[in-house]
Amino acid sequence: MTAATTKRWARAALLSGTVVIGAACGDDDGPEVADGPAADGGAEVAISDFEFVPGDLTVAAGTTVTWSNEDQAPHSIQDDSDLGAEEGPDLARGDTFQLTYDEPGTYPYLCGIHNHMTATITVE
Repeated sequence: MTAATTKRWARAALLSGTVVIGAACGDDDGPEVADGPAADGGAEVAISDFEFVPGDLTVAAGTTVTWSNEDQAPHSIQDDSDLGAEEGPDLARGDTFQLTYDEPGTYPYLCGIHNHMTATITVE
């Protein structure tokens, strides 16, 4: 992930109440960015056959969600709420992307490349 992409996602995360995971920096009061797999108890979403599986996911606040692209085609995660957050990086087959959701709410998203692919994260 480039520094510019990380900065855009961090800004979007601050607006939407999410935390972006991708490069090492941050503080306790704002978005944190870090490398590595989802924390224990994290949730996973597979991108398979041009669908997000599961399509609707409910998680507790503080949960890290990891998307894994299992398709041959590239995909990206894009906020579809009224916030209009920046699009995430293109994910090639085998790539992953993570967000930690700290604030309760409903977060619809779509594939920025294939906008018919939609799903929702609900944070309780």
